[in-house]
Amino acid sequence: MIIEIDISDLKLNNLSNSANTKLKEVSEKYIEDVLDEAARLEASRNNSGNNPEITAAIVLDAVEFTKKFRFSKKKSTKKVIFQLLAFISTVCTGGLFKPVEFAKVWYAIIFLVVFLLAILFNLIIYLYDTRNE
Repeated sequence: MIIEIDISDLKLNNLSNSANTKLKEVSEKYIEDVLDEAARLEASRNNSGNNPEITAAIVLDAVEFTKKFRFSKKKSTKKVIFQLLAFISTVCTGGLFKPVEFAKVWYAIIFLVVFLLAILFNLIIYLYDTRNE
């Protein structure tokens, strides 16, 4: 079954050819996501084993779900590595926090280095998230 969607020319006047192509790609992807979610919702609601039927209410629920809970992009390897380093350095900072031991200069220096690394990696993650997502 083919479904065609009409959009008024007033909305499409200023689109370049590349923007028109990208709009088609994005629209198809969004519609596929909504249809996948509608199929998932229908399967979860169809307990009686009847033939699957996606109703207008299920489509509306799927649209609402995809608006609220967008599927997140796959995390890059670089981001995962920074998250891992941030986690490890933060845990190590907590493990090294022993105020009695701070009298030893070398212990205080190790604590400060690990603490600063934890701050640095967490800051990188925060800046990366606000820039890319």
